[in-house]
Amino acid sequence: MTDSQSGFRAFSRRALESIETRTDRYEYDSEVIREISRHRLRFTEVPVAVHYTPYSQGKAARQSLKNGLKTLFRMFLNT
Repeated sequence: MTDSQSGFRAFSRRALESIETRTDRYEYDSEVIREISRHRLRFTEVPVAVHYTPYSQGKAARQSLKNGLKTLFRMFLNT
């Protein structure tokens, strides 16, 4: 997936009934991707235009190594 953190999603009924999540924030998006793979659901990317504001560009919301490891841990702990 090109931008797994964009937050824009559309789900089929089958996907809604199959995908189970237990996390939030950055972990949520990764967990949804794992669930798509686990249930062998099809997905399609649709390009969206992103317009960043000065406020959003100034936020320190970068994914650090610590947060990345935390995400992996939570994903596998919650399987």
